[in-house]
Amino acid sequence: MFRRLHQYRAAFDARLGARGRGGGHVYLHFSDKEEMFRAAVTDDYDLLGRKLGEAARLVGTDPFARLRAISHAYCRFALDHPGRYRLIAQVQQAIPEGGPRPQGHPAGPVHQILLKAVRQCQAAGSASNADTELLVTCLRSGLHGFLELRGSKPQRKWPSLDAIIERLTASLLLTPVRQSRPSPSSR
Repeated sequence: MFRRLHQYRAAFDARLGARGRGGGHVYLHFSDKEEMFRAAVTDDYDLLGRKLGEAARLVGTDPFARLRAISHAYCRFALDHPGRYRLIAQVQQAIPEGGPRPQGHPAGPVHQILLKAVRQCQAAGSASNADTELLVTCLRSGLHGFLELRGSKPQRKWPSLDAIIERLTASLLLTPVRQSRPSPSSR
């Protein structure tokens, strides 16, 4: 537990340091914990959003290939930047008691990229008529769950990232599973 807390603190301190905020007086720069959290994770969400956007642009017009590429980019971010991913994936956003979720959360653009990709699959003939928000939540849950399991049991022989993403996206969108070669990024 202490090691995990230290990892969060190290990632948090690094993000604040990169923004010119750090040291013993870090709390003086923020009005509350939510503002401090946003400062620490905004750059990480921006980077993740850029990675997802780049992946979407590189695959062309096939919406199903685009969703798989975005899913790969999401996982690559988590695997290449584990401290940053843990910080944005596992630190809860403060929500006022009885109030709505604050607008403008740094995760918003990432969520919009995923929503758009799933909507494009639905428009292109996905058999799923499920709520798009639900599908995105299931996709993120599946990807995050695989990443957590893989990270907690590295000695286990896991299916390839390609196989997980293919099965997950096909299951969510009720599309046929395509047969493909593993990509170099999944090894």
